[in-house]
Amino acid sequence: MPLTVPQHDSSLALNVTVPLAKVRDAVSQTVPSEFPFGGFGTDACLEFNLGGWGVIKGKTCAGTRYEGVAHVSGPISISGTGNTLTVAVPLEVNGNGGLRGDLAGGLKLDKKNFRAAFRIVATASLDLGADGCPVMSVSPGIEWIDNPRVEIVERVWVDVKGEVEGKLRDKLNSLASTLSQSVHCDDLRNELAKVWRVHTLPIPGVDALPASVHLVPISLGFSGLAIDNDNIRFGLLLKARTEVSTETTAPTDVGYLPALVKVAAEPGHLSLSLPIRANYQTLAKALTTTFGGKTFESRLAGANVSVTPTGFAIYPSGDKLAVGISFSAKAPWHLFDASGQIFLTAKPVIEKNGTVIGLTEVAFSRKLDNALYTALSVVFEQQINTAIIGVAQIDLTETIAEQLKAAQTLLADPKLIRTVRLTIRDAKANVESLVPETSTLAALVKIDVDIDASVQDIPVQHTASQ
Repeated sequence: MPLTVPQHDSSLALNVTVPLAKVRDAVSQTVPSEFPFGGFGTDACLEFNLGGWGVIKGKTCAGTRYEGVAHVSGPISISGTGNTLTVAVPLEVNGNGGLRGDLAGGLKLDKKNFRAAFRIVATASLDLGADGCPVMSVSPGIEWIDNPRVEIVERVWVDVKGEVEGKLRDKLNSLASTLSQSVHCDDLRNELAKVWRVHTLPIPGVDALPASVHLVPISLGFSGLAIDNDNIRFGLLLKARTEVSTETTAPTDVGYLPALVKVAAEPGHLSLSLPIRANYQTLAKALTTTFGGKTFESRLAGANVSVTPTGFAIYPSGDKLAVGISFSAKAPWHLFDASGQIFLTAKPVIEKNGTVIGLTEVAFSRKLDNALYTALSVVFEQQINTAIIGVAQIDLTETIAEQLKAAQTLLADPKLIRTVRLTIRDAKANVESLVPETSTLAALVKIDVDIDASVQDIPVQHTASQ
């Protein structure tokens, strides 16, 4: 009966991580370290009353002017919560303003210094579309800390806030565009495409058939995103089918990257079945070592009868095992020592939480003369049967532990799956089925591994300074 290795459903809970530092770098490429501004403002009017007597009084108006430089005054801050990202760029303004004209110059009313401070703030809400492209809605704005205005003379002010904001409008639009493209669609889809493929894992060689495990993708879902002070994390859930095959070359045609579907977040889990084989000759040798030459005695019909097993042979028999026991026997009614062979059939079963193989449904057949078998049946069925069943166990605890350790080491290898890093949270294994094969007893070990997975950092699209 051939051993059939079943397929299992597995899932990889992936975190696609974009460091906020990379978004900050992209923004810094857009915002120049400084930029000048200048222009003419609205007219400023001055009421006068010479001497204070009301004899010579009136009102005079003159155009205003301003000029200055705005420069980045500190580090760009970037933070997030939920699916909202906030970028703030602090700036300072140094400039001068006043009245236009020669008279203003003569009266030194044309250049009055002023300073101001403000922040460019952009708030972005993020999502991921069904096409695998990031969706970002950006709202930029200006927050003034100190208003940019200067008092030329008493109660005559030149306010350049509106003028500065006008000059910044292009910068704001550029910032919004840069931020919305800081995680580029093609970059993200390229990384998703690296996940959407068959992943092949070589099976560790611990008494196992040389083979490979293929993780064949079934679906790819988006489970939401979260932004903290360090990273943007896109949550993905890759559903896959694990197949064990003697073919080391994996099937490659999995089609194009499918449309992402919204899914609930769930922990990653990998399930696979691995064959472990025990050679019948090894099992027979173990029985011979334990019982070969050991004499079993019983008193029959007032006489002592002894049976000594001399060898064991094990064969498959359908879903059972046949254990051939060669023996020699002494009985007072036989002039010479008798010898023969008797066959014990038993069904292998899984015991002790799936780590030990034992025998059940024991029955005897024989190849010796009827009179002797009748006399010796008590010895075989009571003593030898009990003794063999008591020790005829295969303890796979150590083998399973080695197989599990090898699988954990394999999965933890960063070179195993390109672009995907696996972190093992928990792992367990047990025997799930047994199949007597032609020359070996095959045990199918089910391994369940709880894993976390992440995709390598995704590059950020940079935009040249404007």
